[in-house]
Amino acid sequence: MLFRSRSLVHGALAAAALLLAGCGDLPRPFQPDEKREGNQLLVLPDRAGVFVQPVAGLPDPEAARLAEHLAEALRRENVPASTRSRNAASFVLHGDLLDGSRVRLVLRAPSSDVVGTHELARAASADANDRIPPEIQDTAALFARALQPDAVAVAAAPPARRAVRIGTINGTPEGGDIALSRALDYALRRFGITPVDASVTDSLVVNGTVAITPKGAQLRAVDVRWTVLAPDGTEIGQVNQQNDVPAAYLERAWAELAVAVAEGAAEGIVELVEQAAPPVPSAR
Repeated sequence: MLFRSRSLVHGALAAAALLLAGCGDLPRPFQPDEKREGNQLLVLPDRAGVFVQPVAGLPDPEAARLAEHLAEALRRENVPASTRSRNAASFVLHGDLLDGSRVRLVLRAPSSDVVGTHELARAASADANDRIPPEIQDTAALFARALQPDAVAVAAAPPARRAVRIGTINGTPEGGDIALSRALDYALRRFGITPVDASVTDSLVVNGTVAITPKGAQLRAVDVRWTVLAPDGTEIGQVNQQNDVPAAYLERAWAELAVAVAEGAAEGIVELVEQAAPPVPSAR
């Protein structure tokens, strides 16, 4: 069955706002100005995530490096995380130096209740390389599992849907396709859709294309097109996002902006998925 294509313009959401919260009156990428047909900018104004603070007791450069590594490691686990700012729904990851060789990390809910604790060898934080040490990635995975029940809430009785697979994503800055794919996976799970792998042949496929065009020295026009395809390749519809973004954010904070872009698109993608009739059960 051929479905009519539907084009939706979505705003990339609170992660972009988080990036700008401490920067004064700067342009706010993907910030919606109004809602109207053909310009439905769907906003999650208080999006949860993890605010990572520098560990108390460490020298400033080491503490900042550890915080950035932890935030990036959490994002690799599909958990939105930032070292820049927070909102009322943010969890907080903080820590302190124990005995000169160990760091204790504490994850707190917005209510200040402790969600989890973990000790980390200081040697991991002392690594001056840009790569994330395995111990830090393992630590992020532990905290991600603690957050998962609340971060990915599935409806008790989700509607019958076809399976969904995230296909190709291209055009992102500096090979950020994986970051955007992971962010979309996380965002779809919030709507009760768990993406499947390529072994599920009867699934819908979501492909993404990012186009970035210079607009002077400071701005870049960012156009994102998501296309939902039926299993036979027929296009079901598209979700389109357009906005001007400061060039600096694309260069240094794409992983965080990718989370915002994915959440901005997820609701529209889900609407298109629900247009597609679920597969007919085979007769027994």
